[in-house]
Amino acid sequence: AKKSFIEKQYAKLKKEKFESVLKEASKLQRRILPRDQPKFDGYDIHFFAKQAEKVGGDNVKFKVINDKLVLSISDAAGHGLIPAIQAIRVHEVLTTSLDFGHYEEVENILKILNGRIHGTELSDKFVTFFYGLLNKEGDLVYSNAGHNPPLLLNYNTNKFRELNIGGIPLGALTNSEYVKDKVKIEKDDLLIMYTDGIIEIFNK
Repeated sequence: AKKSFIEKQYAKLKKEKFESVLKEASKLQRRILPRDQPKFDGYDIHFFAKQAEKVGGDNVKFKVINDKLVLSISDAAGHGLIPAIQAIRVHEVLTTSLDFGHYEEVENILKILNGRIHGTELSDKFVTFFYGLLNKEGDLVYSNAGHNPPLLLNYNTNKFRELNIGGIPLGALTNSEYVKDKVKIEKDDLLIMYTDGIIEIFNK
């Protein structure tokens, strides 16, 4: 059956409204990403992000607090608007936690985020998340909530170590427990943090 003029106009308006929402979500998401390359004395840090779609669930954060570098990366499950909302929510909760001085409570940061995500209407959309705290001596304390494990390449041995200690993705269970681990980043070592987007590219 052919659609009436009114039905066609309604579909057009609905599409235009959805496109407008996506556009605003995309603006918000770009706003929460780092604007400049992070700076931390003694380290070369480079960041690159490119969305496969207009919006998505990837996010990264760097912040220097009291001579320590907070570094986090996250990826909300799925594609499109819902993961973008989750990414923005993770950013807001993390920012608030850091502002209140909880940056050294590595595993508790994950517990706080898990509680905030699981207690929402989007709790079926889990988020993988890696959080680390690095000092200038090269000590990195971290916890990984199911995120693609960052790879630490040792310059002397030329071997990778996966940073996979932590727990399950955020939002999966109400009272998830997380543990932390500690590694040493030596001179000329390389730490690579990434989301599954890079894996999807190589699998195509």
